[in-house]
Amino acid sequence: MNQINFIDRPNSGSPVSDREWFIAGQVSDNDPARRVVLNKFPFVVGRRTDCQLCLPLACVSKSHAEIIVDDQQNLIIRDLGSTNGTFVNGEQLKGDRTLKENDLVHFATLVFRIGCTRLTQGTSNNTIEQSVGDQALA
Repeated sequence: MNQINFIDRPNSGSPVSDREWFIAGQVSDNDPARRVVLNKFPFVVGRRTDCQLCLPLACVSKSHAEIIVDDQQNLIIRDLGSTNGTFVNGEQLKGDRTLKENDLVHFATLVFRIGCTRLTQGTSNNTIEQSVGDQALA
């Protein structure tokens, strides 16, 4: 059975904003959908066990893609020379691309959705706004 592994690595630049970004999806039809917070950058996706998102399938390259944060606090995805490509909303990456909420990202044949939770300022009694669609996917 395939398993998604998460590695706790030193934080090298979390975006400072009112949002918590995540990636949600599943490795196979039999596995539960997972939701992984993007809070450690670069966020590397690949087959290697030391990747933040380990996808242990032969179609995924050892170091397939990475998500970084640019100077304007945007999430940027780039392919790391993968064999089967990285796609955003069905379009193959040919360089860096800014990610937006609800973008669909394909790592070879695996599909994940980019989402965010809007964090409100103030006391802990505030409500956190979340996308119901992302909850359904997860």
